[in-house]
Amino acid sequence: MNVLTDLAHENNFKALVAPRGATALHIARERLPDAITLDINLPDIDGWRILSRLKDDEVTRHIPVQVITTDDETEQRALRLGAVGVLNKPVKTKDALDQIFHNIADMMRPRARRLLLIEAEQEKRDAIARLVTAGDESRSSPPPPPRPPSKP
Repeated sequence: MNVLTDLAHENNFKALVAPRGATALHIARERLPDAITLDINLPDIDGWRILSRLKDDEVTRHIPVQVITTDDETEQRALRLGAVGVLNKPVKTKDALDQIFHNIADMMRPRARRLLLIEAEQEKRDAIARLVTAGDESRSSPPPPPRPPSKP
C-alpha cells in the first residue's frame, strides 16, 4: 500500500487509503476521487462486488477504476464490469506502476467532446445547445425541410 501511495505522490496525486471495501465505498461516495485503484482481494468485501457497486451507483460510476489483482485471468471480467485497466501482482517494475498513474492522469485531461443534438424545433434546439455548450463552439444545421402531408 505504501508503494502505491508514494507513487501517487510522485505523480502529483493526493492519496486516500481505504484498507477495507466498506470504507472504500463510503470514501468514494463522499470524496468523489478522480480515480480509484482497487485490489480485488480485500478482507471484508469481494473486490468484484466493490467494482460492481461503484459502477452501478450513479454518483460513482464515472470514476475510473484500475483493478489490481494476483489472478492473470481477470482482465476481461474487470473490463466487462467497467474497470479501465488491470494490473497483475506482483508488479515487476516501477515503470508498470508509473504507467498506471500516467494513464489515469491522461483520462483526467479535459477533452473536447462531440454531441449530436437531434431536435426538430429550432427554439428547443437552440436552448439545449446553449445549455450543453457553455462557451464551447457549436455548429447548427438548418432544420430539415417540412414533410409533405401524408395521404390517407
